[in-house]
Amino acid sequence: MPIFFSERMVPSPAAASRYTALFPSREPVNTQILFSVTAIGKIPLWNAKCPAAIPGGRPRIYIPDFAARKGLKPNIFPEPSRRGNLACYDPALSQNGPPAPALRFVPEKGRPDETERGAISMAAPLEGVKVLDLTRLIVGGFYGMLLADAGAEVVKVEVPGRGDTLRAWKPSWWKVYGRGKKSMTLALNRPAGQEILKELASKADVLAENFFPGKLESWGLSPEELHEINPRLVIVRISGWGQDGPYRDRPGFGTLVEAASGFSAINGFPDSPPLLPPIPIADMTAGLYGVSSTMFALYHRDALGGGKGQVIDLALYEPLFTIIGPYAAEFALSGKKYGRTGNLSENSSPRNCYPTKDGRWIAISASTQPMFERLAICLDRSDLIPNPRFESNNARVANNPALDEIVAGEIRTRSCEENMRRFTEGGVTAMPVYDIEDILADPHFQARELVKNIPDPDFGEVPMQNVTPRMSKTPLDIRWTGPPLGAHTDEILSSWIGIGPDRAGELRSEGII
Repeated sequence: MPIFFSERMVPSPAAASRYTALFPSREPVNTQILFSVTAIGKIPLWNAKCPAAIPGGRPRIYIPDFAARKGLKPNIFPEPSRRGNLACYDPALSQNGPPAPALRFVPEKGRPDETERGAISMAAPLEGVKVLDLTRLIVGGFYGMLLADAGAEVVKVEVPGRGDTLRAWKPSWWKVYGRGKKSMTLALNRPAGQEILKELASKADVLAENFFPGKLESWGLSPEELHEINPRLVIVRISGWGQDGPYRDRPGFGTLVEAASGFSAINGFPDSPPLLPPIPIADMTAGLYGVSSTMFALYHRDALGGGKGQVIDLALYEPLFTIIGPYAAEFALSGKKYGRTGNLSENSSPRNCYPTKDGRWIAISASTQPMFERLAICLDRSDLIPNPRFESNNARVANNPALDEIVAGEIRTRSCEENMRRFTEGGVTAMPVYDIEDILADPHFQARELVKNIPDPDFGEVPMQNVTPRMSKTPLDIRWTGPPLGAHTDEILSSWIGIGPDRAGELRSEGII
């Protein structure tokens, strides 16, 4: 049975074919099956003939023009509603061969229910999205890893013969942060390499880089020049201090911005110096913000009909400052400046990591009154409950040192296992402090597959953190570990821009790839 689509959708023939197979009994004209595109399709919105506008400001796509270019026979039926004409695609008339992966759609209000939507799409959420990853080290590695986990074709563009510094610095980290990516080598400091990059950019959806501000411009690869080649390109520029401002040209590194963001000033104990984090938290946070902003830009370009890409200016220190909390507001309104408090909190009590009799540690947070009462009972100290000093969270915070000492003294008399048995039975919010060995041995984490072993040509298998979050309709996946340097160069040159093996050989001999 033919499927009817609104003029505001640009579907692939495969999508029509799949929908027909799944829902043969649907009455398309009566139900007006209408969708909005939410992922990159075979025919961009701006390629279609769309002279008019529909309510909401989105373009009207002239479906007959699209159908003709795809080898389909369109049939136009008048429709009295404000949505204009409907186009009928008969999948049987398609001459395009076997179906390709279908587009992903978000039905509009009143359209197919959630069960039907789930049946339509089980592909990875970013399948079909092409990303040129020019970044290096951890922030870019983490950013690209998340996109690759979601199914994007992430092409890691690396320096010939050397590659990303992370390969030599932390080989095991490269296996993790390079997972799911394709590696190609390209000399961006050479004119021939720059021309190839422009050709690749003409086919890409996203280009990400974390060079010093101005480096792309010096290579003739400025956002303006790239957008002339591909107006739909989303350009993500990650730097230490941003693309403008007095610090623009300063070196930017995670350690520096962890200090400058205010994070280190509040990290540590009252009598200790400022502490830097033991993990690259600035890089990780910026990577997360990079992915979310990329999704914002793609959504605006495709789902909202913006049609064009944009430039994302992401300074490494800004996401970290953002997640620290509303300290700026508190300082402006009250003059209060937060300092280092260690494990104690100015907002809840008791809260700390407490040592046990057998040399382990347990973390506890019991800020609500019911939770504090459970804790007191589990510690055989129900006498604390009616004590005026501890009768509310505010009172406990005011008397934190005294209460913390009592709780620590009780926990220290029992082993970790005995304490946790009591806390678990009593419903207390407590957990042992784990190291990586404890995490790998924990049955809950094993059941949830927190760590997944991925086959690797160098190490046999590499255990790594699994994909997160879990998505029921569009699952994420780890496809392979970080690949060898340049493993996909010829494949990318051929499949993206049609450079064959002879020309690739010449480029390799010239040191361009």
